[in-house]
Amino acid sequence: MCAYKTGGLARMSAKLGAIIGNASDKKIISLAGFAESLGVAFQIQDDILNITSTALGKDFGEDITEGKRTLLVIHALKKASPEDRQLLLGILNQKTRDKTLISEAISIIKKYRAIDYSKNIAKRLVKDAWHELDPLLKESKSKKILKMLAQFTVNRKV
Repeated sequence: MCAYKTGGLARMSAKLGAIIGNASDKKIISLAGFAESLGVAFQIQDDILNITSTALGKDFGEDITEGKRTLLVIHALKKASPEDRQLLLGILNQKTRDKTLISEAISIIKKYRAIDYSKNIAKRLVKDAWHELDPLLKESKSKKILKMLAQFTVNRKV
């Protein structure tokens, strides 16, 4: 889903920028793919921070309250025991603001190592996209900044 949402916006922005900058077709495709991967990784990291940090300015566990089926939730549901799966789905479907239930949902997500799994997916997305893009870009300050942005995206704390 976030490939269509956050990733799609990033893809189109990069593609338009590359077209305006008269980039080759290969660079346009690679830049667009990189930006989409970066957007998806950003969203995954945002979802992780939503259940691990209160520094975002959003309500802690807001994704649980909204019943969102994030990568974290999907992984936990896939790995969970039938009892934990039923409990997590029940909490998500309630769209509750009850802090105890939100904490219980987060505990289930953590129990099945969904945070580590999701972090690894985000890092791999960015790494693979950079691996494809890197040889197409000449060494420059802009290239270094782009790489730093990619690293920040998957390592950010806010």
